[in-house]
Amino acid sequence: YRAKRNVPGTAYDRDERATHQRAKTLQKYPTTWLTAELAIVAAEGLIAAATDREWIILRAAVMSNHVHVVVAECPDGGSAVRRALKGVSQAALNAYVGKPGSWWTRGGSDRYLHGERAIAAAVNYVARQRGMLVGVENNLIVMG
Repeated sequence: YRAKRNVPGTAYDRDERATHQRAKTLQKYPTTWLTAELAIVAAEGLIAAATDREWIILRAAVMSNHVHVVVAECPDGGSAVRRALKGVSQAALNAYVGKPGSWWTRGGSDRYLHGERAIAAAVNYVARQRGMLVGVENNLIVMG
């Protein structure tokens, strides 16, 4: 097992068995998979969090098991931005299903993007996600 390394240019450990095993042992709740219907609810929650704070979601991709979001006009504190997006979207999902649940894992990437080139690359990466159930572009829902 190797700890998460969130540094640009660092190779990632795809399908690393030890990492998967460690994650399984640390998992507190059953695995949650979003349906297309729930992905729309999650996307609406992301948009609500952003618009309430006057942020712009340049691009987001909601897949069955994770989400990527590129946000502009937000504070430089990535963890606070991530917490707001997760919190509002989790509340929206809980309200939709009518009971509390744990929809997101702890943590995530808080990478700050420096410059137009980095932002454009991230937007392009998010827009091309395989398995995207729903997308967001400029705070509007777009399908895949």
